[in-house]
Amino acid sequence: MPQPVRVWPEKDQHGQVFANFSPTKNKPWPLVPGQTYAQRYRIVAFDGEMTPGKAENLWKDYATPAEVSIEPVRRK
Repeated sequence: MPQPVRVWPEKDQHGQVFANFSPTKNKPWPLVPGQTYAQRYRIVAFDGEMTPGKAENLWKDYATPAEVSIEPVRRK
């Protein structure tokens, strides 16, 4: 599920890039001793216009990746 991202304004920090994912902005996230937490991210960089359709396709590609199976090839 998409998460809020905190970024520095372009004029701050001499133009350095900073992005911070914030999964706790939408809901509480209690930390339980011994429990493992995992997050997966994909960053898309582009030059041009991002349309809602392009954004939706990128999300679908990430959220439901193609299934791949690999089988050994026997050589004679």
